[in-house]
Parts: sequence; structure tokens; C-alpha cells
Amino acid sequence: MNLLKMLRDTTPSKNQNLKHLSTPWQPSEWKEYPRMQLRRKAYQSLNGIWECEITESKEQPNIFSRSIRVPFGMGSLCSGILDVLQPHQYLWYKTEFSTLFHKKVILHFEAVDQICEVYLNGTLLMKHVGGYTPFEMDITSFLHEKNVLILCVQDFTDTNMYSRGKQRLKREGMWYTPIAGIWQSVWLEEVEKNYIQNIEYQVQTDLSTIHCFIRAKEREKVYIEIQNKIYEGYSNEKIKICIPNPHLWDVEDPYLYDVKITMGKDIVESYVGLRYLSKEKDKDGYYKVFLNHKPIFIHGLLDQGYWSDGILTPPCDQALVYDIQTMKELGFNTLRKHIKIENKRFYYHCDRLGMLVIQDMVNGGSCYNSNIVTVLPTLFPYLWNHFNDTKHDLSCRSPLLQKQWEEECQKNIRMLKNHPSIIAWCIFNEGWGQYDAKRVTRLLRQVDPSRLFDSTSGWFDQRCGDFQSLHIYFRDLFLPKRDDRICILSEYGGYAWNVEGHSALKSAYGYQRYTNKKDLNIGCRELMNQAKNLKEKGLAGLIYTQVSDVEEEVNGILTYDRKIVKIDKDTFRI
Repeated sequence: MNLLKMLRDTTPSKNQNLKHLSTPWQPSEWKEYPRMQLRRKAYQSLNGIWECEITESKEQPNIFSRSIRVPFGMGSLCSGILDVLQPHQYLWYKTEFSTLFHKKVILHFEAVDQICEVYLNGTLLMKHVGGYTPFEMDITSFLHEKNVLILCVQDFTDTNMYSRGKQRLKREGMWYTPIAGIWQSVWLEEVEKNYIQNIEYQVQTDLSTIHCFIRAKEREKVYIEIQNKIYEGYSNEKIKICIPNPHLWDVEDPYLYDVKITMGKDIVESYVGLRYLSKEKDKDGYYKVFLNHKPIFIHGLLDQGYWSDGILTPPCDQALVYDIQTMKELGFNTLRKHIKIENKRFYYHCDRLGMLVIQDMVNGGSCYNSNIVTVLPTLFPYLWNHFNDTKHDLSCRSPLLQKQWEEECQKNIRMLKNHPSIIAWCIFNEGWGQYDAKRVTRLLRQVDPSRLFDSTSGWFDQRCGDFQSLHIYFRDLFLPKRDDRICILSEYGGYAWNVEGHSALKSAYGYQRYTNKKDLNIGCRELMNQAKNLKEKGLAGLIYTQVSDVEEEVNGILTYDRKIVKIDKDTFRI
């Protein structure tokens, strides 16, 4: 096998015009409640058509001459504006609203890429940094009968060290078209003076006990109702809940308990899944992922979460459900959400449909050297275990930016840790922005000791975390020398077929190319035979690349427009 030739064959073509494909769904305004684990009746969506303007200087424009559909990022077909925001430019948003709320009002932004300032009725309320983390503010004292909300957004994409995922100003290959601005829901909620700010569930190893923490500004009496039984306690303290004859959550029976929580006049609805996650040895002495103290084989897919019409934002809620259900019908039980924090409703649907999730952190750092992070590790697997990331960082040298990135990771883990579908956090992928993985793993494990950690997915392993995590392309599948961690192929495959009429570009990027569905499925079945042999030798999981095509990268099970399923139903059964 000539690996150098195969690597050259995957070199993407540059300077091609992107074809903007529509998916089968009409773009919605995402009026669904965005946060299903903490729901109030007093909710108002601000999604819809906003005014906007692009300026060359940070001076608020007098005229907003364009329109944009929120919550779709600028640069996407669904947004109505295909321009790519440049680092020296400013994107301005404007909308007007009134509200019938009379108590305390919280304004929520689920995600704005990358840096924004928020003005309400002429007053600067907040500056937020980070394109993948939600933020909120109390706007009660700034409200008028009619309100003007203005945002000023800057997006440096890959020209600075902030988290940007797979977005790149010069799109090519496995790096994709960027968006800018609002790309998840904007909404209001009315709350009490002392209100429930957050809920945390901790399922105990006996599978019938839950420790519940209700976060609030002040200590107050709390009533938690589950299965018509009420448990009492106080906010900011542990409340013990015992479930007799518990109905456990798993992929085949994703049972969720409805929860109602009352604190004074504040009433919220929530849900919890009873499941326990651990790393244990199976009957053959191999370390595996255990769900509810039973081994489960991780059979999954890399999920970029990109859409041909919305880029980072799915066209509608039903589109999210389609991806999850289709992959489950094809025999997969896990999605590795790759280098993206998804819309919260994605995790809700995984919870209720029984799809496991390995959640990546979103990479940052300066420009990556492709020879160091891609070519050399692919050609020489020996390098995977011979790199010290405490002495040599991989494109993240700034202590200030490291601190920013670590805070984003901690915030996102806290935000998502109640979802029973999430089984593991992946910290660094293929060295992108990697530094001091052992310390970062210890830091994030303090935030969530209940889940497993894939510290370094692919290569540059620092012998930490719970996984030996391999990426194998261009060569036969193999197992490494084993240690006391769970061994998974966290990326493999990537077989490509460029389906005419359903691709954004004429050129194709993938790790092995096919020209028709029949040959693609034959190649995938042969690959699965290799995987089955490794499973018998103790392999604990597989993550195939990938759910869908993305632009030039055509190694998806679905085409980028989600109109063609390339893989037969039984091809990936294991």
C-alpha cells in the first residue's frame, strides 16, 4: 500500500465554487423550547427575521439595509446571506420586540460566533467571547414598552486562537465554510426573584438513588416530584431521591422519568434518565465501557453536525431527528459529536431515542502544521506515543487563551452533564491545539467524575484518560499494545462516493474512493470483517467516518443534502 500516493490523492482542490444545496426541509424559526431539562411556561422566542448590516469599522450603522434569518449563521443558505464575514469586519444585528412579562426577565443567547456585544435600548449589557457557549443576562431594569436589541459581532475564524471547530476562512478538504453571528436560538424567559438557575442529577452506582442539586441565588425550600412522589430539601444542598424498582435507561429502552420541581412560586419541568457508566473488565479480562454494570460495544459514527443549507444550524428540529433515527436504523448506537457543541435539542433527542454520544470539545489554537498533525502521524504510527505535550504544545502557546479554552470546556460540560445519552468527553483531537493533556484531563474530570474521558483522540497519546483512542485510515485495522485503558477505534473508514447531483463540489475528498453504491457497500462490508476480528480480540468500540458528506468531504453515509442514503441497511451490522 503506497500511503504517500493515497495521501496525495486526498489533497483537496482549491478555489472551487461551492454549490449551495437545499435539504428536504424548509428552514424553520426554531420556535421549539431550547432547554428541555429546565422548562418554564413563561417563554418567548426572538428567532425570526432580523435587520443586519456589515461595516468596516466598529461604529454602529444608522441604516440596517439587509435582513437575516435568526438562528442561522451568516454564510449559510438558510440565513439569506451567503457572504463570509472577514476578520476586519463587523456584523450588526437589530430587532425590536415587546413582551407581556412583568417579573424578572432573562435574555438567552444559545450560541453566537465568535465575539459579540449586546445592546438593549442603547445600553451595552454584555460582551461575550466564545462561539460555542451559551450566555444570558438579566434585562429587567432595561426593558421599555417597545425594545430595540442590537448585537455587534466579530468573527476571526481561524486567524486567531479562539475556538472555531472545523471552520476555516479558506475552505478545503476536511475544513469547512465558516459562519458568523447568531447560530442558535435567542429567547426570553420570565422568572421569580429567586429562581432555579440550574439542576444537576447524579445517579449513584446502586442504580436506584439520585443526588439532586438545585442551584439558586438564595437558599429556599424545594419540592421535587417524580412518579407522583414528592421529595423535599433546599436549594444549593444535596437532595436524595430513591426510586423503588427503577426503570433503567439504555439504548434499547431509553426510559426517562418526568420531573417537576417547585421552589416558592418558581415551577420548572425536567427529566432524568437512570443509568450508570463505568470502565470495567469483561469476562475475558478486557476493559470495556459498561452501561448499568453491563458491557456495551460502542458502534458509532463521527457526526460533524454540518448541513448543506444551514452549515452549523440544522434547517429544523425534524432534521436533527432524521439523522439520529436513520443512524440507529442502520445499526449504530453512538454518535461522536465532532468538534462542535450542538443545539441542546440534539441531546434531548438522543436521550429520548436511545443514541449514545461521545462529545468532543471544540478545538482552538493558532494555525496547524498539517505535516505534524496529519501526514507524519498517518505515515508513522510510532510517533503516536512519542510526544511530550508539556514540553511542546501544538499551536496553543498563549496562557490567556488556554485559560479561555479551559473555561469554555468546563462551562459546556456543566451545561450538558445531565444528559444520560452522553457517555464520554473527548478533549483533544489529532493534536489540534493540544497542550498538557494530563493536567487538562484532571481539571475536567473534577467537573464531571461520572463519565469517561478520551484525552487524546487519534494520536499524541499522553497515556492518560480512559481510552486508547486510535485513528486508522489508509491501512488495515490493528490493535496497539494494550494497557489498562479501553481500546477503541475513534475514527476509521472514511470511504467516499461522490453522488452526482447531491454534492456541493465536483472534486471529492475521502480516504478510499468508489464510483457506485454497490462497490462502496462491498468495501464497507470487507472493512467490517476486519473490525469483527478485532472485536473478538478485545476492541471495545468503533467510530466510522462519518454520518454525512460535508462539502468536499464525501465519505458520509448520507449525502450532504440528506437526500440519499449510500449504505444498505445491514452493511455495518456487527
